[in-house]
Amino acid sequence: MHQLDDNTKILVQADVSEFFYSQLARAVESQNVDISEGVQFYLTNLLKTHAFPSCPMVLDGMDLSETPLALVFAKAMASELEQRIQLLRHLGDRSLYVSGFFADSLKRELVDIDYYIHMGCNAFSSLSGLARFSRRAEVFRAVFEELAEKFRLLVDLLTTISEECSLHDAKDVLRLYETWLRTRSGRLAKKLEEQGIVPDHSIAINYLQ
Repeated sequence: MHQLDDNTKILVQADVSEFFYSQLARAVESQNVDISEGVQFYLTNLLKTHAFPSCPMVLDGMDLSETPLALVFAKAMASELEQRIQLLRHLGDRSLYVSGFFADSLKRELVDIDYYIHMGCNAFSSLSGLARFSRRAEVFRAVFEELAEKFRLLVDLLTTISEECSLHDAKDVLRLYETWLRTRSGRLAKKLEEQGIVPDHSIAINYLQ
């Protein structure tokens, strides 16, 4: 079996970004919505991050990915500025991603999608206000403000991407897409097209070293 070297892994990551950006662009066009380039790149990074999760975000022994949103928010409000910003961003990102990709699963939970939307809007709205006090967050201030104002619209965009792929787990989509990138299999290309994804044959990268 061929192993991917570090340079190839970087190329895979880059193509995943292109994949999600193109899917987002299609959703924006199909819904005829207006979002800034900054928000498009933010959403692209959000999708890639959740497709390739790193180590769980743990704070004071608390796995934030498993902690109820209300407890994350309470922890944020009790924290100093930079940690508050970090926690609120996690809260906003998680609320947006779950609302867009896993809305159906929320029907079986104690809280529904409106709760996630409410928490996400509040998180990004708070971030837009706090950003002026943080040099690192200041560059995202306008993006946070737009994310708060258009949260429901952005949820619809992510849902469109999920429905287009007919898969609610982005990792499943990427496994198929990355296998096609390495093999250029006609069978896999057809399967991608059946899922609403048109493979970009112009990408010419040799993955098999």
